[in-house]
Amino acid sequence: MTRTDDARPSCVVVTPVAPIPSAGGTFIRVAATVESLASHYRVTVVCTGAPAAAELERSRDYCAGVGADLRVETESFGRARRSRLAQRLVTLAGAIGARTERFSADPLPSATQATLRAADLVWLCRQGPFMHRRLPADLAAPLVVDVDDLEERVIAPGSGVDAVRVWLARRKIVLARARLLSTANAAVVCSDVDAARLAAACPVRVLPNTYPTPAGINAVPAPAEVSPVVTMIGRMGYRPNHDGARWLIERVWPLVHRSRPDATLVVAGPLSETLRCPRHESSISLLGEVDQVGEVLQAASVVVAPIRSGSGTRVKILEAFAFGKPVVSTTVGAEGIDVVDGQSILLADDPAGFADAILRLFDDPSLARSIADGGSLLFADRYSFTRFRAQVLDIATEAISSAAAGGHAR
Repeated sequence: MTRTDDARPSCVVVTPVAPIPSAGGTFIRVAATVESLASHYRVTVVCTGAPAAAELERSRDYCAGVGADLRVETESFGRARRSRLAQRLVTLAGAIGARTERFSADPLPSATQATLRAADLVWLCRQGPFMHRRLPADLAAPLVVDVDDLEERVIAPGSGVDAVRVWLARRKIVLARARLLSTANAAVVCSDVDAARLAAACPVRVLPNTYPTPAGINAVPAPAEVSPVVTMIGRMGYRPNHDGARWLIERVWPLVHRSRPDATLVVAGPLSETLRCPRHESSISLLGEVDQVGEVLQAASVVVAPIRSGSGTRVKILEAFAFGKPVVSTTVGAEGIDVVDGQSILLADDPAGFADAILRLFDDPSLARSIADGGSLLFADRYSFTRFRAQVLDIATEAISSAAAGGHAR
């Protein structure tokens, strides 16, 4: 393989999102992975999405800062140009069975194939880039696939004709993932829960999510005379976040506001400004995308994760732990994180219980402090970036050793 003056082995990271350490769950996980690998490898990041200009600039700055190169290759990983009928037939074929799925994916352009072939390690962040494209058949580099999220669990159920489309979409995701994992040296998931769900032909490693430890945080609870603030942060283009925000606004918040009319609900994140609120509801603030998430979290009395579907683990909870804030979550929202109800978090799955948990934290500063401290200790012990980086490097080393020993199915 071609070497430069840098004698370190090379690694290509393929990701559907630009690595940005403060832009939300998958962005943070990708950024932390790139930074971890760049400490021991010459890393080239191939972004298959189409980041906005501001996101691209932030990502380029971040990659340059950690010593990685960033390339945007949207066209290389897009669908091949076909008529609408041909595209539907290919999509149908891709959902029927493993053999037809394999042939429904198109080869990558030769330049992109050459990039992958020249690497000493290939690390895929999510399967999205390879839903419609396939890896080179002669790829010799060890392959790690970070599943991150079992995406079929995010697709809403349908009815009638729509139910068939939903089934096809879910089936396509599962089969495309199986194709990738059949040639991988390791699959990576966020939690033991997802590891148990994942059917993989390769070893499965658990790599919990992380969050950059913030500097200069103020975890002191707000004084009793200050009006309490409930905060939810998330990208509302992600269905579980949007569903959870609507449930919070429509079902939970009226119960909280009835008992504490001085309280404020803040929802921040891309597209949060498009959420519908009860008319003239002055106690709800929809901020949209914010540049300084830390400032929003600093002002929070309670951080909430009202998530009712999906998989993976919620970085928004780890983010709150890192900032020393007490968290209220649904059981699904906290899934995969080693929390204990009543010690590091409060859990509730119905509107009345969720509202009651928020009110308890408002009314009992000692409980709020105890829950916040429990979350902070858990974050430091199991979800710090230092621990994440060590695990990434261990997985990479194991994948290279496995490939050297012939432990892959290409």
